[in-house]
Amino acid sequence: MDEPSQSSTEDSNRQVKAPLVIGVGASVGTMNSIERFFSKFSLDAEQAIVLVVQHREAFDEGWLRRVIDRLDGTRLAEPRDGTAIEGNTVYLCAADAITTIQNDRFAVRPAQQAPGERATIDSFLVSLAEERAEQSIGVVLAGTGGDGTLGTATLKDHGGLALSENVVNENAEHLADSSTPAAIADFVLAPEDIPEHIQVYARHLRRLERS
Repeated sequence: MDEPSQSSTEDSNRQVKAPLVIGVGASVGTMNSIERFFSKFSLDAEQAIVLVVQHREAFDEGWLRRVIDRLDGTRLAEPRDGTAIEGNTVYLCAADAITTIQNDRFAVRPAQQAPGERATIDSFLVSLAEERAEQSIGVVLAGTGGDGTLGTATLKDHGGLALSENVVNENAEHLADSSTPAAIADFVLAPEDIPEHIQVYARHLRRLERS
């Protein structure tokens, strides 16, 4: 049998469209925010979520699996170094690791810093912005402290969409502090309102691709 030509192989590769990646940073202490976010999310084959949780070692993966089971056809997986990103998947980043994206694949390396000092959310969001530019979406939920601020700023610098949770009891002085994601995000919303903004932006990107 004849081997496929180089041109036909390239055409085939171009037809495989990488999914839109939504990076979500969260804290193990605000699981209610995570649940509210997923309660309104409808993931499809052209989208993937990468969930980066601070203090991942204390996170209840079984609880998250039950939350994900409510989303029809969506699977829960762990990013593996060198693997391609697949749609209709929620990836839960591993404990004691720094996860980034390079050439539409996961790059996972052991964390060198102690828990709480790893900037795991920033590391992923910065790589996402640099990899995907305007086709990058980042969400930072409550309780992450300063982790996620650099990622939020980088997303905006590269033309992506940056979203943050609106915490009702945060005062105006805190929101004015530029060291928090909420101070510089494009939109600051309740967790259950964030998915709608993501899907609006996703439809906008699809229209641009077709034009």
